[in-house]
Amino acid sequence: MHTHTSERLIYRPYETKDLEALIKLCNEKTYRRWFYFLPKLNEKRAKAQIERNWNLWHDVIDMTKDQYAFAIEEKCSGDLIGSVEVSKYHGKKKLKHFEVGYYIGESYQNKGYATEAVNHVIKWAEPYLKEKQEELRVFGKVEHKNIASLRVLEKAGFKLVRKTILCRIYERWID
Repeated sequence: MHTHTSERLIYRPYETKDLEALIKLCNEKTYRRWFYFLPKLNEKRAKAQIERNWNLWHDVIDMTKDQYAFAIEEKCSGDLIGSVEVSKYHGKKKLKHFEVGYYIGESYQNKGYATEAVNHVIKWAEPYLKEKQEELRVFGKVEHKNIASLRVLEKAGFKLVRKTILCRIYERWID
């Protein structure tokens, strides 16, 4: 089982018990605002997502082929509060570099959980990155108006490298 912990959080594969909470998180107003390009999550898609995630974690890890998403659980409450992932694969095309992504549910925002999760997933990914990539860096992409997410990347040690029409691109070099 690929379960890890940081100071206040548990990172693990999604489980069947997460179904209701996952649907709620992925349909919250703040999630929909920044992930408008994804269809609303219904029970059928949520079950499929949980099953894919569970199966992925029970195979050999190959970060060049899949998105490795951790369900984030708050230690003190046991609640599913969000997701953090690292991937080289994103949708139908492969990225040139590794990328980190994250979301924390509305009730748990502004507590530093996203920064804690980003730092943890990069530490977890480091050996896989060293195995697959010469340049040890991870990118984060954030829409210009998503100020909270920009702050998360900056607090996690990312530096702005480029602005595009749609977003800002940050990078973090790994020691």
